Amino acid sequence: MTDIDCAFEKLQRSIAKTSTPKDRRVRQAMLVLIAAAQQGTDLPMLIVRTGLSEEFVIGIADRMRAAGLWTDAGIDSGGWLDGRELDGFCLIDQALMCLGDERRLIRADVCGSEESNDRR
Repeated sequence: MTDIDCAFEKLQRSIAKTSTPKDRRVRQAMLVLIAAAQQGTDLPMLIVRTGLSEEFVIGIADRMRAAGLWTDAGIDSGGWLDGRELDGFCLIDQALMCLGDERRLIRADVCGSEESNDRR
């Protein structure tokens, strides 16, 4: 089993045990991101695979598409996924962004491609 597969299973088991609603939402968002990386961004598939509500998954998909991170061509993992291995810190960062809790601003004035994070 690969890193990403193990992470999906661990997250799925841990969601019910999570003590705060915010932590639960972040873990659920991470679950959707990992499922999309594994099998694509088809909404019915993501809803079935994650077991999360249609409203929750659609909200994430809408924000990810608006940010240009999910397209018809695939997903931009924002640095959290390298092949089949993941960086948990970057995954949390993208989960916060897809929940609308964080915005990523591209700063064209600094090196043309440097990113800065704007936490709300």
